[in-house]
Amino acid sequence: MNSGRFSIAKNVEAVAGTSVGGLNAALFTAGDYSSAEQLWLDIAPSKVLTLKAEDIAIAVSKFAVGAYLPGVAPKALMTLSSLLGGAGAFSQDGLADLIYQSNVCNSIDNNLSLHLCALTAKNGELVYPQLNTLSAEDKQKWLLATSAIPAVFKAVEIDGTNYVDGGVLPSYSDNTPYKPLIEQHNCTHIINIYLDRQADTVTASKQYPGVNFWNIVPSQAFAGLIEPLNFTKENAANLIELGYSDTAKILKQFKPFMDDEACFMQAAFEFAASNTQFNDQILVNQQLRDGRALDSKQLTSPHSLDDVLSELADTLNQQEREIANQNVDSLIDEFADNSNELLEHAFNTITTLASTEGRINAQLEQSHVSRVLGSVSGSNAKLQAGVNYDLNRAIYSSQLLIQKLNHKQVLTMEAMVSLANKTNYLMTHVNVLYGSVKKLEQNVFQSVALMKQGIEALAHQCDIRFNQLENRIDNLERSQLVNNWYNNTKSKCISLNTLQPSELLIRVTLGFYNDLGREWSNSELSSFTNLLHDIGLHQALLTPCSLFSPNSAKLFLNNIQANAILPVPPKHQQFHPLLKGLQIASDAQNDATAEEINQTIEQQLGLALNNELSGYEVGLELLHSLKCNDKRLPAYSNTGNLSLLSANEHTTMQAQLLAQVTTYKKINDDILINKNIRDDLAFLQNKIEQFKVIIPVIGQFSAGKSSLLNNYLGQDYLNCDINPETAVATELSYSEDEHIIINYIDNKLSERKELGELQSLTIDENIFYIQVFINNQKLKSRPNLVLVDMPGFASNNTGHSKAIACYLERGDYFINLIPSEKAFDATAINQLQEINLNYEKDIAHIVSKSNRLPSSKLLAVKSQLQAYLTEALESGITIGHIENLGTNKNIIDFENAVDTALNQFDTLLCKRYSQQLAKLAGHITSAINGLKKSSQSSEAQIQEQINKSHSAFSSVENKLQASLKDLEYNLCSVGKEQLIQRSQQVLGSSVSVLVSAAKSNQVSQKINDLLRPVLQQGVDNLVKQELQKLDKKLDIISEQQHSDVKITLNIPAEQKEAFSTAYAAVAAGVATVILGPLGGIVSGIIGGLLGRKDNAEEREQQIESQVREQVIPQAVNMAVEHCTQQLNSAVSKIKQAVLSSFEQEQNDLKQSIEHLKQQLQQSEDAFNEQQLKFDNALIQIQQTNHTAQIKTNAIKEAS
Repeated sequence: MNSGRFSIAKNVEAVAGTSVGGLNAALFTAGDYSSAEQLWLDIAPSKVLTLKAEDIAIAVSKFAVGAYLPGVAPKALMTLSSLLGGAGAFSQDGLADLIYQSNVCNSIDNNLSLHLCALTAKNGELVYPQLNTLSAEDKQKWLLATSAIPAVFKAVEIDGTNYVDGGVLPSYSDNTPYKPLIEQHNCTHIINIYLDRQADTVTASKQYPGVNFWNIVPSQAFAGLIEPLNFTKENAANLIELGYSDTAKILKQFKPFMDDEACFMQAAFEFAASNTQFNDQILVNQQLRDGRALDSKQLTSPHSLDDVLSELADTLNQQEREIANQNVDSLIDEFADNSNELLEHAFNTITTLASTEGRINAQLEQSHVSRVLGSVSGSNAKLQAGVNYDLNRAIYSSQLLIQKLNHKQVLTMEAMVSLANKTNYLMTHVNVLYGSVKKLEQNVFQSVALMKQGIEALAHQCDIRFNQLENRIDNLERSQLVNNWYNNTKSKCISLNTLQPSELLIRVTLGFYNDLGREWSNSELSSFTNLLHDIGLHQALLTPCSLFSPNSAKLFLNNIQANAILPVPPKHQQFHPLLKGLQIASDAQNDATAEEINQTIEQQLGLALNNELSGYEVGLELLHSLKCNDKRLPAYSNTGNLSLLSANEHTTMQAQLLAQVTTYKKINDDILINKNIRDDLAFLQNKIEQFKVIIPVIGQFSAGKSSLLNNYLGQDYLNCDINPETAVATELSYSEDEHIIINYIDNKLSERKELGELQSLTIDENIFYIQVFINNQKLKSRPNLVLVDMPGFASNNTGHSKAIACYLERGDYFINLIPSEKAFDATAINQLQEINLNYEKDIAHIVSKSNRLPSSKLLAVKSQLQAYLTEALESGITIGHIENLGTNKNIIDFENAVDTALNQFDTLLCKRYSQQLAKLAGHITSAINGLKKSSQSSEAQIQEQINKSHSAFSSVENKLQASLKDLEYNLCSVGKEQLIQRSQQVLGSSVSVLVSAAKSNQVSQKINDLLRPVLQQGVDNLVKQELQKLDKKLDIISEQQHSDVKITLNIPAEQKEAFSTAYAAVAAGVATVILGPLGGIVSGIIGGLLGRKDNAEEREQQIESQVREQVIPQAVNMAVEHCTQQLNSAVSKIKQAVLSSFEQEQNDLKQSIEHLKQQLQQSEDAFNEQQLKFDNALIQIQQTNHTAQIKTNAIKEAS
């Protein structure tokens, strides 16, 4: 164990041993020290034998007496011969089996010489056979022979000669067989391991004075004379531990010294190597200076700098001569010699002192009788002389060690002086290099400055010329475009002589507007007026009446992208009467006469249709109106081949948001490849592209909503005779392919039917809403419009509740239709407050059936309504009016309300999606920053990040699960209690109302009217609050550092919207419960009381008691339980969506890290290109966000 720990085994060249030491020597050469140790620890007495003192005493008693009596040598020899030739008391079978099991005979290393010591039985001669080249059988014989204790074991016969243990008999033994190691293998350092504390260590040193002996003498006495030969596992463990501690004690003293010396010599060799490199660099520097002298002729620099460089060169030459004179090689050689001598003296000092401990302890522990016998026999004096001898050797080695240490200090100082000289040289060399660089730098700067001035001047001139050329080319191309338009239009007008002047003017005006990209200069406008002059329209007198004819309107629609310009905002129509008149004419149905169209225009605009205007005035006004009302950005083109009719087809905000999406998608696809972000962007892109302004038309049942929409569209699409019980929300929007789609509750698949089936469609409570797609001119001019015919407020089924719940979130702008005969309704007020205050949606209020009241009465109703609604809704209210029937139809206020909402397209779109895009931009920025940081990491750091990511994701998952549990608990437990309290409060405060309703058998409907808004508002507040909390928690978790692993969490956009729709309809199903199961229960509770004819006051008290004690608790319990079940279902879905998003985030991060590991092999140029890509993406996102913010703010201010 010590040999491996202190690196001694690798320096051993040969091993020798006697008796058990021979077996250990063989095990040592096998190299498996652990197995060797285990061999002795596993030994049992039965495997070899257990020696006792009396056993040996009986066997050798005669020999012991005869061999030590003075003057009886012949007797001793006779006794010896008898012992050596006789049989042993024990068999060696156990030992032979032990040797066989150890496999040592087959494992001896042939490269490490192994010698054993044995004694011949015939003449008592010690032999030292080498086992390496012998057969395994002969190796085993010699191992048994060296362990054959005389009289204990039988002698071993090898090649006709008997051999016994060579380390037992006095005067005929060698327990430390170093002789073959020195004489045959020239070993200079010997490690002697003694078993006797009175070992003779002096003889060996005197016999071989040139060899260093490390004598390991036991520091403790054995328990008995033959303790080393006691073959028990306990005794083996004790001996191994004692040997280990005695050896380690010395090695622990010597190893630090040896390690320090090795480090010192390693430094010295490195110093020598650096000296060689340094001398090489001197040669290189000389060559550089020679080259510099040549190069300097080509450069112009201050004379002072040349003088400094010349002086420095002289100094370098002198320093180089001094360094060359220093014989560093001889210094290093002296270091090496001195180091070897230091180690020798240190080794001698330590090992010599170590061997004295056991012998001194032996003297100290002698008994009185032993000390007297030792003095008489002289053995103590001999032992003390050996100790003194070793002490003197240790002192002498210590003196030499001190002397060598002093010499080492001198050598070290010489090395330091050499190093200082080199340092001075390096400093001077640096100064030369710095001076040369400065000199070159001055010249380069002068040249670069001149070059820069020249390039800048050239670039400026080129820029001016290029701009001039570009402007000239643009002007020429633009002029060519205008000329082409002028010539082409003029030639076409000749073939269009059949058109009316008003129709020709519209064609020419729209052609100029489209072909020139919706933008023009004054000179280009003169081409327009010149053309009017050339074709005779300049002074032609036109009436607005002719401009608004059906043919003119059709021509207008066919030559313009009407939805980009129309409708004209109602508040601006007075400034653009011609364009508004064309809009009205375009909206008219095919069967409308010119007289009807003109009548509508006069009614709405108050325009004198028969006043004559010049073609010049009409054309310029129409151009101005088109430009002011176009929602698109100008589209420029220099070629007449490109039609600009559909260029920039999206509105300003729509184009901006889609540009953001495109930018973010490209960055994500190029850099992040994040599926969650890709899915969210795809969802938002689809929503932005398909965005339409949804306008629910709400009001009481029979307020005239369906007939109004039919009137507005010019055709009876909706059934006006439908019962309240079968009312359902119906959406109307444009499509060339006319059809209807029925959408159901509870994820039932939608169903498509033909448009003709709408009138006969059977309505049931499972229908959520119906989409009607019609090819209608009014809707065609307003493709971004969806009108919704809502069920009446007073309908007694779930249809109204479902529709209101659905469109509270989906609706963008509401139109409230108020029947003149029932203008004030508390239920309607509750609904309006929910829409306007809770959901912050705008509402236009219009009185229907206005012609059924006298004018004065109508004005009074509108005035009272305005005051009433202003107080209830806490905002300024304007009341309009319409009439659907009769000869005095008038729906102008409704049309204006629709167009007002439609002109808020950008504002409504921005409100819905700009914040979601901004949040996504933040996620992308954060992800790129994290990726950029990781890309600058080493392979080890990336691997560390991979290792950390496991714990990071585990930590995040725990936090995410906790956040989702909080969401579920707050919505479905805490929220449930809040809903119960709110429900009990609203019903408890309305007992008198419920009692009155009970008398007319309307208690269920009244409970529904009271509970549904309260529950819906409560659910809305809960969900909004908890979603905001969850969003904030996810943001906080994403912003936290998770072992340098960036993890982004969010609620997927699609799932978030689906969840919003789901919770919006949660309270809608309350009507199903209230009007269904609860209705039957209420009838059973109160029905009997209503039929009684006794005391009315007592009956009313009983009804009130039943309402308080049974109806209200059951209504609250059933309604709230329904809401809780629905919320549980919705929460489960959003939890699944968030966890799926988190899992996808894990996969994306793993792929990103693997991609980074692959990129570690890329070149420096590729790495720099990647970093630039990251930076450009971040800049692009920042710029996109800044531009979007500016436009968003502008739209908000305009709205």
